[in-house]
Amino acid sequence: AQADEEEATSRPARRGSLAILAPRAAPVNQEISMTVFLRWDQTPFEGAGVWAFTRDRAEALREEIALLREDAGVSGEEEDYEAVAERHGTFLGRTDEDGKLFHTFEITGAYVLAAFRSGYFPGFTPIHIGERPDALAIRAPQRAPVAEEVTMAVYQKGTEEMVEGAGVWAVSRENVEILREGLTALREDTSVSAEEKDYQSVVSLHGIFLGRTDENGQISNIFEEEGSYLLVAIQTGYLPGFAPIYIGTPPQHVQGLTIWAPLRALVDTEVGMTVYQRGTLETIDGAGIWAITHSQLETLREELTALREDSDLTSDEKDYEALVDTRGSFLGRTDENGQLSHIFEEESNYILVAVKRGYFPGFSPIRIVSLPLTTASRQNGNSERNVKADALRQRGVPGNGISNAPGLQKARNPKQRTAKISTRAKGLDRAPGLQKVRNIKQRAGKIDIRGIGLDKAPGLKRPVRTRPAVNINPQNTQ
Repeated sequence: AQADEEEATSRPARRGSLAILAPRAAPVNQEISMTVFLRWDQTPFEGAGVWAFTRDRAEALREEIALLREDAGVSGEEEDYEAVAERHGTFLGRTDEDGKLFHTFEITGAYVLAAFRSGYFPGFTPIHIGERPDALAIRAPQRAPVAEEVTMAVYQKGTEEMVEGAGVWAVSRENVEILREGLTALREDTSVSAEEKDYQSVVSLHGIFLGRTDENGQISNIFEEEGSYLLVAIQTGYLPGFAPIYIGTPPQHVQGLTIWAPLRALVDTEVGMTVYQRGTLETIDGAGIWAITHSQLETLREELTALREDSDLTSDEKDYEALVDTRGSFLGRTDENGQLSHIFEEESNYILVAVKRGYFPGFSPIRIVSLPLTTASRQNGNSERNVKADALRQRGVPGNGISNAPGLQKARNPKQRTAKISTRAKGLDRAPGLQKVRNIKQRAGKIDIRGIGLDKAPGLKRPVRTRPAVNINPQNTQ
């Protein structure tokens, strides 16, 4: 393990992200298999360390990793994520040559598995250890008029069996997030058994009780207030079920934008971006594009969402550009083809934001890198050439691969390819660049001098000595 760590720390820079695949749930004392692979090409990854974290420690881990990534004084090769993982989690082992690791969990609970390797951004996946209780589900219309009876049905997820006596609550939009936090905390509390968890008391604090289902698993209710609600079904021994519903006339649908750009690009290299209308993929001209940092994303999303849900303004009156402009750097506006090109001068992680009046903004991440072409980088996927190829493809360069991209062709060594050059037509002595003097004495029995003759081969003409004729006709060799 120590040798693996020394090898990892010698790598020059972070070259991508890891991903980890594991079952969503597994029993206690049963061996499970986990697989770690490179996210961008799905290649199994050998030597990755895997840790297990409780949910609360996983949150603290994510915060420390975010701070480490944003530290401008720390380069990619110095981002020691494994040291951070050691402070918060339990080390399970390292993956084998197939990217696999096997482990048996002995304690029930909800965990987050994380895969680490120096030079790569870690991958995460949740897992639940222990028997999972059955879960409820709700069948209800997505929309219904005010003051009209709505029928809802509660059933067991997976079996479709109707559940009698389940309580149903309606939670308004503004209380949904705090409700989810309370239910999640109770679900992950390993000190209380599944049968003893009182989800009903949590939901009662934030929702309106509608009643309990009958012997057919159904309940009816008349909603008297317009708005968006989350229906929640609760029954002892089950995980809660959820379903959204909108009462009244739904607000006008807001068209959204989406932005296409490469996930990574080189510093001082032109990057092409295209803005489309979400759903139709129609290109959008005149859309403004901004670049913001990851630390600004969450606040910006909250501000944009609040403006979108402001019913006092029409979609054309909502000025998303004003909000984005206070957070990011303006790159320019798309042309008639919905395209914009920009050259980034600083290495960093950005979020590209496309904005146009009448549309909800679109987002796309991009990483701007500056990688030296070292022996280590060539041995680990030729990262720089891959980035250059991505950049060239964004500029519309045709070709079937890196070797066809302008400026990336490798010089061929003709000596290495002699075995593939056909010499049957013109003869080896006439293959361009491959002529060399032959020893007639050594090859006299194999060279046919009845045609052009060696003495007439281009580049090999020389005086021919007079000597007795050599009869190489096989019939007269006796």
